[in-house]
This record gives sequence, structure tokens and C-alpha cells, in this order.
Amino acid sequence: MKSISTMIVLLAAMVAVGCDKEENPTKPPQPTVFKKQQEALEKAKQVEGVIQDADDKKRALIDEQSE
Repeated sequence: MKSISTMIVLLAAMVAVGCDKEENPTKPPQPTVFKKQQEALEKAKQVEGVIQDADDKKRALIDEQSE
């Protein structure tokens, strides 16, 4: 008898936990796992472009002065 009542309590607890969360099916989940890493990568790409432009300008200036 004790094992049956224990099983009923456990079953009720599992049902209560399973029904605890409400999910909104109208909104798709937003991918946020790698959001900060993607932002950092985009920022690094922008910085790389600025550095490359500065390097190109310096090389052009050096080439002009050496001629």
C-alpha cells in the first residue's frame, strides 16, 4: 500500500512539473547562444577593414615618396 501511494505522489509531481511551463507557439525562439560572439566577429571585421585601408594609404605614400 505504501509503494502505491508513493507512486501516485511521484506521478502527480511529474505531471505538475511537466505542466509548469507555458510555451508561446506563436513566437519562434530567438537564437541568442552565439549572439555576443557574432557581434565581436563583426566588430573585428570592421576594425580589420580600417587597418587595411590605413595600410594601403601608407604604402601608397611610401611608393610616391620613393619615386
